[in-house]
Amino acid sequence: MLLKKVKDEIVATMNKKTEIKGHTIPKNWIGLAIFVVILIIMSVVFADAANQETVDLGKTRGEFVVSTSLPSISGYTDENSESQETVNISSENVLSVTFTLIWTDEADLNGRDNEPDFFSLEVTTPWGETEKSEESANTHEEDGGSGSVTLTVENPSEEKYNTVGTGDYIVVVKAGVCGDQVDEILGIPLTADDGNEWSLWVNYTHRVKGGNNRKIEVVSGHSDENTDKELTIYIKDQNIVYINFTLVWKDEEDEEGTTNEPDYFAINVTTPWNESKETEEKANEHGKEGSVGLSFINPSKEEKNKVATGEYKVIIKCGDCGDQWYTSPHTVGWVDDGNDWTLIIEYYYNVEFVEPEMPAT
Repeated sequence: MLLKKVKDEIVATMNKKTEIKGHTIPKNWIGLAIFVVILIIMSVVFADAANQETVDLGKTRGEFVVSTSLPSISGYTDENSESQETVNISSENVLSVTFTLIWTDEADLNGRDNEPDFFSLEVTTPWGETEKSEESANTHEEDGGSGSVTLTVENPSEEKYNTVGTGDYIVVVKAGVCGDQVDEILGIPLTADDGNEWSLWVNYTHRVKGGNNRKIEVVSGHSDENTDKELTIYIKDQNIVYINFTLVWKDEEDEEGTTNEPDYFAINVTTPWNESKETEEKANEHGKEGSVGLSFINPSKEEKNKVATGEYKVIIKCGDCGDQWYTSPHTVGWVDDGNDWTLIIEYYYNVEFVEPEMPAT
């Protein structure tokens, strides 16, 4: 759990009384520089958010590694042909990029078996290297089998900080044989399959300088179904390197004789430097927590700056909130008109430590 991680790290930090930012302070000096951590205790228990930007908490002294998921790309490719997409990564110091292609085959028609579809990936990187995956087929299921292909490329630069992996990645989606609907007994092709739809997901890791201290702030609220709630979050700290917004909600459990359908949420964030992002709308798993997240890297190249200090405009977007439905007959038991949520704001920033003066002799 994220809350436990934060608690453990605060305790560990407070126990290191004589070393700050790599400098050992003599015991006869007056005062110690202490990390200040603001933590509002959350009243709900939540799981670590998935499919969002996350931070490697083990590398917070002078640098850390961020894992970023880009919005998915959807498309369609005909049988024995290919489609090309351009994926731009603007971040510097890229370590690796993973491309995942996902598709779902058609369901079996009456009295027929749908043979699988074959796909592969080819990626040309900004540093001129071309990588290819093996061709893969989806599984066969009566209601439509799923398939996936994954390809990872790694930045070859030996320099810790570089722009070798920054720029356009040319992704080629290759469709091979797309299996036909065949007679389930004789195996004779009856209905041709001329292609398939797919989704391309891109995740990359990159190194970010700075960020020797961290704060977490928490805001709780409630949204009615199909409404937007606007918040203004003011961050007063300077020299912010990285900031993450995570919205977490918990859906109601099933009541006796009914099944509760999921609730949908999304968030939109505009930064003090006028960069805006919005998540895709996401539903919680049945009866469990849901989460969506957005992260931002301060675009300033200066270690000390106020670019990321100020007002962050956050819009909580509550979509359809699933009702409780009776199993038989399939009718509404009761209507769900909204849900509570918790917004967690986590950010890393550089702190200027001043060593205490020597006492007068």
